[in-house]
Amino acid sequence: MTEAGRHAIVADQLLVARQAGRLIESLNAQLADTADGYAAQDALIDSAPWSVVGWKVGATTPAAMKMFGTDEPFCGPIFEGNLFDSTNTENPINLDGFIRPMVEGEFALVLGADLPVRLEEYSSEEIRAAVSAVRPAIEIVDFRLETFATAGLPAIVADCSGNGGLVVGRSTNDWVRADLESAPVAMTVAGTLTGSGVGSDAFGHPVESLRWLANHLSKRGRGLLAGDTVTTGSCTGIAPVAPGQTATADFGDLGQVIVDRT
Repeated sequence: MTEAGRHAIVADQLLVARQAGRLIESLNAQLADTADGYAAQDALIDSAPWSVVGWKVGATTPAAMKMFGTDEPFCGPIFEGNLFDSTNTENPINLDGFIRPMVEGEFALVLGADLPVRLEEYSSEEIRAAVSAVRPAIEIVDFRLETFATAGLPAIVADCSGNGGLVVGRSTNDWVRADLESAPVAMTVAGTLTGSGVGSDAFGHPVESLRWLANHLSKRGRGLLAGDTVTTGSCTGIAPVAPGQTATADFGDLGQVIVDRT
């Protein structure tokens, strides 16, 4: 079987599982390494019926990289329909439609300009200039893999790096004035603190996490577009949410994000 054939098989399995909201025990095609995982992820993106409206970056701390056996972050797409605005009170957010939802508090950056594919790497200054707003966010981590804890990084990457969705709070447009590096975030589930951190947990700074993503995607022949939302890595660690529980991420002056699991 060709490499493209293997990647297409994995992509099809994961796409069907995502559409059906169900788990799969294992992938029918082997993924040798992370590059294989990204090739399968690309095949899934290209075959999915939804547009990509943003990206997640994961494993942005040394501890997380060690846990996943990598020396750099990893990423996955956020599909249309899985980006939720918590400021829209007419459409309350709940986690009912997810399989095994877990939550992480993260800083999300909204692009005001394109970051297209190019040979030269993007600088921090270019990335900073492209960001139009920062939004507090809760990433909904949700795997399609039954045994995701032992599936290995290539399979996790193929599964859109575990992204189920993203819930964002109010926009701060004059974000440059905010000290994102030391900005605090705390996650509570059912009123109990489950984790806390600061913006530097996102690869040293949320802008640096976005810069890694822009350069990584450029090497894969994919650019970022104005309007895309990028969540830059967990600052609180990950926490499960059981039925009947509420998760709240508090970002201090930048606001809160709240989601319910009914």
